[in-house]
Amino acid sequence: MTFTLYISGQKGLAALQGMEQESAGLDLVVIGRDTHITADHSEEIINYCEAKGYTYTLDKDTISNSSYLIAAGWRFLLYPTANQTLIVLHDSLLPKYRGFNPLVTALINGDEEIGVTALLGTDSYDQGPIVLQQAIGVQYPLKIADAIIKIAACYKEIVAALCYKIKQGALTPQNQDETKATYSLWRDDEDYFIDWTQTAEQIERHVNAVGKPYNGAKCRLGQQQLRVDSVRALPDVSIANRTPGKLIFKQEDKPVVVCGEGLLLLEVLKTEQGDDFSLGNKFRCRFK
Repeated sequence: MTFTLYISGQKGLAALQGMEQESAGLDLVVIGRDTHITADHSEEIINYCEAKGYTYTLDKDTISNSSYLIAAGWRFLLYPTANQTLIVLHDSLLPKYRGFNPLVTALINGDEEIGVTALLGTDSYDQGPIVLQQAIGVQYPLKIADAIIKIAACYKEIVAALCYKIKQGALTPQNQDETKATYSLWRDDEDYFIDWTQTAEQIERHVNAVGKPYNGAKCRLGQQQLRVDSVRALPDVSIANRTPGKLIFKQEDKPVVVCGEGLLLLEVLKTEQGDDFSLGNKFRCRFK
């Protein structure tokens, strides 16, 4: 019984760490790089492999002869042969949130539970039978970096349990309930921008969900693009001519902005160059 791990990011590192007790069958670690996030943990994964004496490669197109291929945090297509089993780790409690960035979607939606699913890879993405699943409860506000730490712990535990079950011949795949399936769409740069017509709580969750290691929430003020690193939802006031995006107050010189419902304190604003941004004496401001 042999394994190849296809991994990237913090969750991939955690999956590799989960192999420690079952590493006798580990043939190869294929390490992916991700230039779209601020820290892809590839160097940490390399250092871990070297410390443990694991064989590794940075060539994502490497063909493996292992009987089991396990993908964790992996962003590229894999093509197992008829004699290989592909197992994919997905950041949601399938069949909920099939598709892209499911953890970000869960945090934006304010889900009370997040988790990880190990499933058999098939031609249709995220529709394969489930072999293991782990859920954890969360409370808000919750930043994406903290959520990833929680999810990474699930990766470590699931991979350890997965390898043990495989070696014991105890995997029992269960088909997904198609009536409960939902999908999470891909995201691009436009999705970082704040929609001021949403509630203050929704926008707060959005800002927290797309922060580091991602590029951070964005807004526009006049011709200037700003990054919104930290916000806090405030109680609403009665506004006769409500206009989402307009400045209504300043709190310790920080802008308080009208939302579709509620108010939002912009605690940390940055320029595109990463410098701190302040409104100074300006008051009549409309954020877009």
